[in-house]
Amino acid sequence: TANIRPEIALPIAPGIYAVTLGLEGRAPLPAVASLGTNPTFVANGGLVLEVHVLDWDGDLYDRQVRTAFIARLSDEEKFDSVAALVEQIQRDIAAARAVLNS
Repeated sequence: TANIRPEIALPIAPGIYAVTLGLEGRAPLPAVASLGTNPTFVANGGLVLEVHVLDWDGDLYDRQVRTAFIARLSDEEKFDSVAALVEQIQRDIAAARAVLNS
């Protein structure tokens, strides 16, 4: 997962997205992203882009990445429990896979 503080204002609404993550010298990697303030854990947090690369194991620290937003999957949501959040993350991953594989 890459946790990114956007360097520019993003012209999209907070939410969950099917995306690709570009790394220099590689084909774009399929991923799911959350753009928002992480309301389940943080009150009045700043905007963060969290990108989880699907089916890939590697180190993203100190690497420049480029995220391409493919499709918006849902709004950002605050959950009552970590378990509920994890369940939704699994649904978001499945939805992102469906979009990116179509």
